[in-house]
Amino acid sequence: MVKDKTLDQRIKKLFPVGMRDEIDIVIRLCCGFELQNTRPYHNYETWSHEWQAIIGDKSVAAAETLDDLVEKLEKRLG
Repeated sequence: MVKDKTLDQRIKKLFPVGMRDEIDIVIRLCCGFELQNTRPYHNYETWSHEWQAIIGDKSVAAAETLDDLVEKLEKRLG
């Protein structure tokens, strides 16, 4: 992972500009019961946030932080 690039630059690198007119990726923030409990300070029975990346109609990655989500996308698509 390159620390000096912004999340915007990192995401755009995964989906370069081209001659197409479509949605490349949808990134959404969800809230729900026990979605993500990856941090040591979490109680496993609690409400939490989860970032989700969707390409087409398929969820391709989910993580507790946006940074972690982009890192997963880079590993999967990069």
